[in-house]
Amino acid sequence: MKHNSRALPLTAWDSYRPGDVIFWRIGNGAYPDHVGIVLDAHNADGVPLVAELNSQTKRLSIRTPANLWPIRGHYRLQQTLASQTTGL
Repeated sequence: MKHNSRALPLTAWDSYRPGDVIFWRIGNGAYPDHVGIVLDAHNADGVPLVAELNSQTKRLSIRTPANLWPIRGHYRLQQTLASQTTGL
């Protein structure tokens, strides 16, 4: 992620945009071990929803990420890479 995206601060949810990638650390390891992608949908409080894959159940969940686990990384793809990936 460090080479193809811009690291962003771990700030209030209103700074998160659709397509942003979030990493959490839910285990005891030193590195983030869980990933989610911010969606273009919000809950009733305006917090963006996040799609995340549960590695144990192998199921995709869409949920409000606030207070799930400590966020360890917040990234946004660079515009040139995003354009090449989506064909825009």
